[in-house]
Amino acid sequence: MTNFSSNSTPSDTQRLEVIQELHKLLATVFQAAGGSIGVEPVIRLMQFSGVCAPLATQPSPTVAEILEEVEDAGIKLTPGLVIKINNSPFQKVRDAIALYTKAYGKGGGDNPASVFSQILETEVRKSKP
Repeated sequence: MTNFSSNSTPSDTQRLEVIQELHKLLATVFQAAGGSIGVEPVIRLMQFSGVCAPLATQPSPTVAEILEEVEDAGIKLTPGLVIKINNSPFQKVRDAIALYTKAYGKGGGDNPASVFSQILETEVRKSKP
């Protein structure tokens, strides 16, 4: 790839080379994201390296808001479940809530806290390489 000095304007050929290199980089990134690495780590790496700007995201919910969502699903919070929720990515907790309510309804199952805990463990485990 051609390097540019700060005082020169790139030629059309140099611009084309840059575009081709970026295209190769993006192809590699998309291949990695679809493979064992996953999309989220690739995006974070690209943001960290300055290849792309951080995405505008909504602020993360507070722990209290997440715990309220779990309770709203009819799941009684236990100390162990609260710790597990605190140590899990909020999106995985929300995914687990959605799976739980789809399978069991609000507060369904023999032991909602235990069932939800297992679903959450599975969701968190699936996101780890």
